[in-house]
Amino acid sequence: MTPPHGSAKQTEFAVFHVDASTWIGLHEEKYPPDVFPSLWTALSKQAQDGRIKSPHEVMREVGEDQGVGAWLRMQQPTIVPRATPAVQRLVGEIQGAFPGLTKGKAASGDPWVIAFAQSGGATHVVVTEEGSGGPSKPRIPDVCIARGVSYIGTLEMLRKLKVSL
Repeated sequence: MTPPHGSAKQTEFAVFHVDASTWIGLHEEKYPPDVFPSLWTALSKQAQDGRIKSPHEVMREVGEDQGVGAWLRMQQPTIVPRATPAVQRLVGEIQGAFPGLTKGKAASGDPWVIAFAQSGGATHVVVTEEGSGGPSKPRIPDVCIARGVSYIGTLEMLRKLKVSL
C-alpha cells in the first residue's frame, strides 16, 4: 500500500491508528495469541506506551466481549483515544465526503480511525489491510489519499514498532 506522496518512507511514525479488519486479521487469521503470545505481549506494551490506538467505534465493530474485542478492552484506557471536538468534526467531514465508506454500517470505525490519524498530524498513520475500492465504493486507502493521511499495512507497522517474535 502506497501512502500519499510516499510519506510513510520519509516519516517516523509515533502513533499507529489500527482499523477493525486489521485487528481481526491479526488476532483470528495471521497471528493468533495462542500461537504467538509474545507478539500480543509486545502489542500490549506498545498500546500502554501510547503508540497503538483504536477508537471505541473499532471495539464496537469487532465485538467487545470475545476474541480481539476482549483483548482491546483489556488495553483500555490507553488504546482508546478521546474524541475531541476536532476529531468529531473530521468524522463528519469524512462521512459527508465519502458516504460509501461505512458500507451502510452504523457502527463503522473507519471514519474515526482516519479522523484520529489526521488530527494527530504527520507522525500519525492509519494501519489497514484494505485495498482501494474506487470512487463508488471508497475504502480507507482512498479516503486517506484524498485527505493527505498516511497509511501502511500490518507488517510495516510491526517493523516500525520493532516487534519481533
